[in-house]
Amino acid sequence: MTRQQIDVSVIIPTLGRPELAAKLSRELQSLCPQPFEILFVFQRRAEQLTFQNSNPSRTAKTVLAPEPSLTLARNFGANLAIGRFLVFLDDDCRPNSEDWLEALLLPFDDPRIGLVTGSVTGWANASGSLPGLNRAFLLVPPFLQPVGTPEATKSAKCH
Repeated sequence: MTRQQIDVSVIIPTLGRPELAAKLSRELQSLCPQPFEILFVFQRRAEQLTFQNSNPSRTAKTVLAPEPSLTLARNFGANLAIGRFLVFLDDDCRPNSEDWLEALLLPFDDPRIGLVTGSVTGWANASGSLPGLNRAFLLVPPFLQPVGTPEATKSAKCH
């Protein structure tokens, strides 16, 4: 790891959107400091090959999950990652500043912190919300799955 890197593995599961994965890969190159590794977890071999042929990044690695499943792809990437911290992104997310990754890790200066999430924008029309919780939820009976803030108006940004 160089002085310009931070001990983070960025894990991006992707399915059906190699062009978005390539765009995200290019945008992650502007982060300062850079993550130790960027790991794209593909769920289709043809998409992995398309990405590899069009991706200019020398730091982004690709792997192929054993079968299509977002949860499996995340766990597969986590098992392969070697960074001290794991950061998960969707392929349609974009960092909102070049120091986004460094800012995301600041709460870990407190030893009581074990998990940090960023804001999710673009969920203004999510199905359902719970007043007072400042979160949008997908209503999947019998569970509620948080997916973002109901006040968000911008899309395609993660911060």
